[in-house]
Amino acid sequence: MKRKIFLICLLIIIVLLFVSCDSYFTNITITSDIEYNMPKTNIQLFDFISDSFINRTFDDLYKYTSQEIQNLMSKKDFIHIFEDVLKISGELKNITNNSSVIENGIERFFALLHFENLDLELHIDITDVKILAVSYNVFFNRTFEIEVTGNIIERYFVLENDGHKLNAVYTYIREGEKHPSVLLVPGSGQCDYNETIGIHKPFEDIALGLAQNGICSLRIDKRTLNYYSSFEMTAGINEEYICDFNKAIDYLKENSIGDIYLLGHSLGGQIAADLAAQNSNVSGIVLFNSSARHLAEIMKDQYINIDPQNKDIYIQYANIAKGMNKSDAKGYFYYGVSDYYWTSYNEINTVKNIEYFGKKTLIINSTYDKQTFPDDIELWQNSFGKNKTVIIQVFADISHYGYKIDTKNASSLYRKEDFPKEIIDTISNFIKDEKK
Repeated sequence: MKRKIFLICLLIIIVLLFVSCDSYFTNITITSDIEYNMPKTNIQLFDFISDSFINRTFDDLYKYTSQEIQNLMSKKDFIHIFEDVLKISGELKNITNNSSVIENGIERFFALLHFENLDLELHIDITDVKILAVSYNVFFNRTFEIEVTGNIIERYFVLENDGHKLNAVYTYIREGEKHPSVLLVPGSGQCDYNETIGIHKPFEDIALGLAQNGICSLRIDKRTLNYYSSFEMTAGINEEYICDFNKAIDYLKENSIGDIYLLGHSLGGQIAADLAAQNSNVSGIVLFNSSARHLAEIMKDQYINIDPQNKDIYIQYANIAKGMNKSDAKGYFYYGVSDYYWTSYNEINTVKNIEYFGKKTLIINSTYDKQTFPDDIELWQNSFGKNKTVIIQVFADISHYGYKIDTKNASSLYRKEDFPKEIIDTISNFIKDEKK
């Protein structure tokens, strides 16, 4: 009996000590999670997201996401969206330009987060205290370097050209010996320097994979990413690609101590061939899931696959785009771009550019790619199957962006996957003239 009384008294003392310690260290009134921690309004949730950047932890955000987001991605992959930018951001200085608008019942919040190395323009869609969508734009505000491994460094800087400021990343090897460098040229659309699609960053994966094999690289934003609204109706391939990527080639001339290569993905492959034909100091090119067919022909096939009932219209659009010249352009749009754009594109002939370039060329395609077609692979074989300077390699299991995922399934773009090592090795072996 005495033992029981002693244990009860000891337990009371321990409880009192814990209560006393908690009150001493926190000096706050203890409340429930619902009362103290949980956001109850959309603005409170946005403030909670902002605080997550301040505290550099996002573990609790996933429970405030919509069911649609949770169906698309796991908690780990959702958190990765936020943590990924913090790898390079540096210290958070302050948050400005907080604002919101309501459209169709959805409250859209905006804020500008000023970090040591970059400014982050954050957009969050929220309704009923649930996150519906997350996006952000990054603007480097100074030159800085991040050590990836002991001898692999990434230099983040702003490439300025023609009044435009483009994010750029030069991935290089610290060792003093000569290393070849590759300029990565993205496909169509408003691409950032990583060619981000979903949560995947194919150009970052390629750059780091090549660096492990002793190859440097440069990747830059496309001008269309942040300056699209300033494009004139008459803008074409030169404004979208040629001007800025020639400037990037100049950067490699000044900073690289080895041979310079171009790697173009999708439409970027056609651009890479055009740039190579213009630049005699380019030693080789890689065309990755690209085509020699006219872009309007490829888009026609893509649209017909989605909407076969309007096949005749898409065929008509393709014929008009292919036949467009400067005197006929009036500002009409075909496949989402103006006839002025098609006029500039029609000056590109990928087969002739590769022939004129005349140096080693690697063409990589896949029968699993949902954005190119058997006709594209057949055209490569017919054009260069007997050309000794051109290597054609066809894979059976990689998607348009290189990952082994089904890009028609939206959720696959939001599940983190490793970039296939065999693709990296194929490109590396080609550049370094090494056989498998």
